[in-house]
Amino acid sequence: MNNFKPSSKNNSSVFNYFFQGNKLPIIITAIFFFSIFYVAFVHHMIWNQDGIYYYLHGKEFFDGNLDNVQILGAPLGMPIIYVTLGDLFGSPFEVAKSLSLISGTVIVLISYFIAKNIFGAKVAIITQIIVAVSTKLHFLSISALNELMPIALIISSFYFLTKNELKNSDFVIMGILLGLSFMLRYQAILIILGIVIFLFIRNRKIRHNAIKSGILILVFLTTASPILILNSMIYDNPMESDTSYYMLTIFQFQNPEWRESIGEIREEGLISLILEDPYLFAQNYFYNLFSHNPSRLFNFGMLDNISIFPPIPVLGFITVALGFLYTIKISKDKKTWITISAFTLLTILLVFFVSELANGTNTVSSSEYISPIAKSSGIATQYYFVLVFVPLLLLGIFSVKKIQKNLLPLFVVSIILFFSLSILPVYRSYNFFVLLIPFSILNSIFIYEILPKFVYRLKNLQDGRK
Repeated sequence: MNNFKPSSKNNSSVFNYFFQGNKLPIIITAIFFFSIFYVAFVHHMIWNQDGIYYYLHGKEFFDGNLDNVQILGAPLGMPIIYVTLGDLFGSPFEVAKSLSLISGTVIVLISYFIAKNIFGAKVAIITQIIVAVSTKLHFLSISALNELMPIALIISSFYFLTKNELKNSDFVIMGILLGLSFMLRYQAILIILGIVIFLFIRNRKIRHNAIKSGILILVFLTTASPILILNSMIYDNPMESDTSYYMLTIFQFQNPEWRESIGEIREEGLISLILEDPYLFAQNYFYNLFSHNPSRLFNFGMLDNISIFPPIPVLGFITVALGFLYTIKISKDKKTWITISAFTLLTILLVFFVSELANGTNTVSSSEYISPIAKSSGIATQYYFVLVFVPLLLLGIFSVKKIQKNLLPLFVVSIILFFSLSILPVYRSYNFFVLLIPFSILNSIFIYEILPKFVYRLKNLQDGRK
């Protein structure tokens, strides 16, 4: 007993120390939790279609009807959780909403500590506030959907990824968090890919980085092994996901011959689907990368976006871009800018060349197949984002050594995620929701560092005119 009491006091003192040192972020988190709790359980008594869909698939699984449990683009992890906890507490609807609320609250709290790892408490508070007032986070936190729990696990891994010194234990924890997320949504594997790429570009210690990558991947696969084994048993495929369905349903550019071929080879995997018509796939990929998906991020014509200013087109992109330019400390070297201009021009020519080749195969852009933001209306209107995205990307690459070392992994992971998800046109903006954290940090840099300087110079200019 004597040994136990000091331990209890130590635990209490640790908690008090944590609370005293983080009062404001805890208060912001508490305000978010109780506000969203009130809305979720008093005013928004709606069981979303996805929640019902996943719950019923979970019931089919536990009833042994395995032929009825295939879910497009997602594993069985969330349906199993819905049914297990729903039956345990006797209220599946409240359980689903509670999981969303808890996950949203975790995101708000952990966003502060991620930003604090990189830029300190002041920028971290602004970042947390931006995350906490996100309308998309509010919607997901009050909804009986399966989105936020895997996202919260991924974002939690960012806390360990952005530490100044990455230890083996950090990679173990990241592997566990991302493995758990993978069992709910496959998106986590793209985060693993981004982290591994970051490890190999951060320095030249190949052996050291290979060991870190090995630890991360091994722990990830071990944690995710239950769902991989389950998929193999049920579908004969460890990652069951019918990409062909999404291609046929939501690709912007299609033709009848391609649709027929894709329908015949839909079980052969992503590579075969791409190689069936590489030019047509490339045309769709460039459209997703430089037109459709950016609008899901910053509202270039889509109100469903994760911009800091959702209703106002483009403005959220401007603040993120300025924050990014501030963090990378732009080079004034003429050779750098000549190289950037040349690569941008080459990218534009490549996009034009691919589009022309694909159009030569009787490609159509018609509401017969899909109705996204725009119909075929020329290179200039479809691929406008290339004019700003490619220069920003190249500036980041040329300035990689200037980027703060614990901010760099967030940049690398974000770029890999954006390029990977552009294989398909993202039809819900919250598929990009993981990017809310780096975007919020860059917006905080704009608010804390750039905006005051702009206001100060503007004031001096006005005073000078007087």
